[in-house]
Amino acid sequence: MDQELKALKENLWRDGSPTDIGWDFNGPILVNDFLVVFLSNYFLRRKYGKRGISLEEFKCSLSSSYYQFLSSVGAKKPDEEYIKSYLRASKLLYFVPKMACGIEEVLKFSKRKGKSNLLITAHPTVLVEKQTKELGIDQYIDHKFTSIHDKVEEMPKITKRWMKPESSIYIGDTISDIIAARKARIPIAVVTYGYHSEEGLRAHKPDFIVHNACELEKIIA
Repeated sequence: MDQELKALKENLWRDGSPTDIGWDFNGPILVNDFLVVFLSNYFLRRKYGKRGISLEEFKCSLSSSYYQFLSSVGAKKPDEEYIKSYLRASKLLYFVPKMACGIEEVLKFSKRKGKSNLLITAHPTVLVEKQTKELGIDQYIDHKFTSIHDKVEEMPKITKRWMKPESSIYIGDTISDIIAARKARIPIAVVTYGYHSEEGLRAHKPDFIVHNACELEKIIA
């Protein structure tokens, strides 16, 4: 193992590795940024008469949670609207959810090592249940906390009961994930293949920057 990584892990965790792994769903596990941008433009253009947004703009400019983003453009009940629009758009586009490369192996590895996997996500409950089953990863998830629209507010409450700072890590892909983890006082690893640009993520100084599943496995090992 890289000596710098080993030293960092020993500094963060009492036993040198985390035992409770918190996961964001969209980004670190589920790859659907195209569909999310498609839906964003549906809300922006057709419902609220605003300018659309490109994938690159989305990755560079979205600093709040996705539901805060929807609320900012006028969505009154973003959870209900998003579910209906997501299902309609996914059917229209023949969208089949898929996982980030190698993530299923990381989830399996985590369970094999006796670690606890928790989903802490803004993704609506009905979609999380549907997609974890479709992806075949339901068996690797110990607890699900869904429809968490304000992680900065809610994550400390969840982690206080389910995750101890000296044995936990949260894996996300956005600036709001970093802010939420900092407030909950747990280490944070962010993946660069999710919703936010690596440059934007680095500016907020997460504990780990992760480019692929192999790097992620080394962190939680």
